[in-house]
Amino acid sequence: MANLKSELDEYLSRNNSDTKPLLNGIPSVSLPKVGSWFKKNEASDEAESWFAGAQKDCCPTLTRLQRIIGFCVCISLGIICFCLAGMYIPVLLLKARKFALLYTTGSLFMICSFSFLWGPLHHLRHLFSKERLCFTLSYFSSLALTLYFALYQKSSPLTLVSAVAQVIALL
Repeated sequence: MANLKSELDEYLSRNNSDTKPLLNGIPSVSLPKVGSWFKKNEASDEAESWFAGAQKDCCPTLTRLQRIIGFCVCISLGIICFCLAGMYIPVLLLKARKFALLYTTGSLFMICSFSFLWGPLHHLRHLFSKERLCFTLSYFSSLALTLYFALYQKSSPLTLVSAVAQVIALL
């Protein structure tokens, strides 16, 4: 029994001299710094820049949430108009004016949605920049002609031609 006590004391003294016997063969792993995830960095500055640029335009009183809500509402209305216009595709020759009006209204909602997001003046400057001027003029003129032929002239063939021109200008 005395021998057992001496062996136990020797074992315990040996384990006390080793600081961490279980972690000797395991490599240490550094933990990520979670605090940096919640701090403001350069990426969030870029996200702030579109909002700061949009606030300088003609609607400085709109908050970011109001701009995003306006964007989502206009995008949703544009998608609804495109879906309703798609329902008129099977009877396009009979209901060309209704198709063209819905398609044009959907296009206008889509354009207005990005004006909400970027700010109307910044968006118009972007659309009428030197690189996009030809596209913008052809697309807006086809939109105007579609509305003119559908609402004032009430001519289905001319409305259909201008709607096709609108799709070509969009592509």
